[in-house]
Amino acid sequence: MQHLYIVQEINTRAYLGGSLTEVDEMKNIKPKILIVDDSKNIRKLVSVVLGKENYELYEASNGLDALEKVKLYSPDIVILDMIIPSVNGIDVCRQIKSDPQTQGTSVIFLTSEATYEAREKAHEVGAEIYMTKPFEPKDLRAAVKELIKAKKGAEKE
Repeated sequence: MQHLYIVQEINTRAYLGGSLTEVDEMKNIKPKILIVDDSKNIRKLVSVVLGKENYELYEASNGLDALEKVKLYSPDIVILDMIIPSVNGIDVCRQIKSDPQTQGTSVIFLTSEATYEAREKAHEVGAEIYMTKPFEPKDLRAAVKELIKAKKGAEKE
């Protein structure tokens, strides 16, 4: 079945497939970040830490919700706690990295699990960065910026 997309310019807006989008925004699409933690306070804290940057932020409170939102929003980065309800962080990361549609999504573990084994397991399933709580906000911002920069560099090639 073919889909028909109507493109009509209206002042500096374009009507694309059912939604109005600023033409300038189409050129500068914001990086998308999904924050996954069962603690609402941690999700809000991470949102505040990253909120001043030009990111589109989404939240999930458990592993099942995270996997659904990864498919729905196609985030560039998932900031993921290891211990979350329904599907644990390791399994969420494993599923993200094993799916051809989402394997390019970067994963940052932000967790209270500070053991060597947990860190190794996170890297085995494909996580790019492992950070422990409590965390330095500037370190999280720097990690996110570095992954976004690397992703943009890879897209140009």
